Amino acid sequence: MKNIRISAFTFLRNAVDYDLPFVESISSALPIVDEYIVALAHSSDATEEKLLQIETDKLKIISTDWIPEVYTRNTEYARQTDLAKAHCTGHWLLYLQGDEVLHEEDHSKIMRAIRKAHEHRDVEGILFNFLHFWADYRHVHRSHTWYKKEIRLIRNLPEIHSWRDAQSFRFFHIPPKSPADYLSKHHSRKLRVIDSSIRIFHYGHVKKIELQHKKVQDAANTFYQNKKTISFDFGNIHNVPLYTGTHPAVMKDRIAEFEKNQAHPSFKNKPNPKLHKHERLKYRLLSWVENTFFGGRQLFGFKNFTLLSKACELKEKFKI
Repeated sequence: MKNIRISAFTFLRNAVDYDLPFVESISSALPIVDEYIVALAHSSDATEEKLLQIETDKLKIISTDWIPEVYTRNTEYARQTDLAKAHCTGHWLLYLQGDEVLHEEDHSKIMRAIRKAHEHRDVEGILFNFLHFWADYRHVHRSHTWYKKEIRLIRNLPEIHSWRDAQSFRFFHIPPKSPADYLSKHHSRKLRVIDSSIRIFHYGHVKKIELQHKKVQDAANTFYQNKKTISFDFGNIHNVPLYTGTHPAVMKDRIAEFEKNQAHPSFKNKPNPKLHKHERLKYRLLSWVENTFFGGRQLFGFKNFTLLSKACELKEKFKI
């Protein structure tokens, strides 16, 4: 777009060991961005080698330290996100985590959204719709317990920082300098955003059950100092809705490999399984109400953004 520069950014560490589709994630955004910043913490696997194999001159790798013993409760993710953001030079910044992929059909929507938002200084961010895939590429959550929308495009303002475990962003009046700052609502406010129909394909829970267990166990050990053995089960997959749409083209080979190796986990419940939150009766009922009577709109849940188009004349201008 003329005179509007777009940066993409993310953070990575041991992404190969955790089987993240980070190459596909980066590749899905390259056609529409001017640069892609990756904050790469020291990794013991082939993450850096895989990054260097991506054929582009837009990629910029920033070496970072990793101190989860200080930035506990997953706030290290927010700090790493901020380290990557600090190197972005674009007017607008596209944030994708290593397990989040764009669909090529949404590229034009992203460009149109940025063009429209850029004209209005009140707009600080743009919401994307999340598709949370579970256990395989055929099942996607529509549960109340999974966030439906999140901010993935932000205006490049120094006051905007990652928040909590890097799920979202806030406008900080005082820059965060500690884990407590990233977790607190004090000295910050929600971003003013507009909605869109742009999708994020979230594949973080699509992997062999052994790898998913390792991911959950490592996170507990690293960020919560929980040394207990944690069991993991995908639960009753048949209660998770089927996905009937298309996947991003960059995911074609990965999906084919998954299907060929029959990497689907065993979905048999244990005699007394510990239910996932989305499997509990009250949340299943709430999800049914949302999906049946409210078009999937989430009721009651906390939203870390202020939706501008609900309250002002921008509503008609931002039908993206």
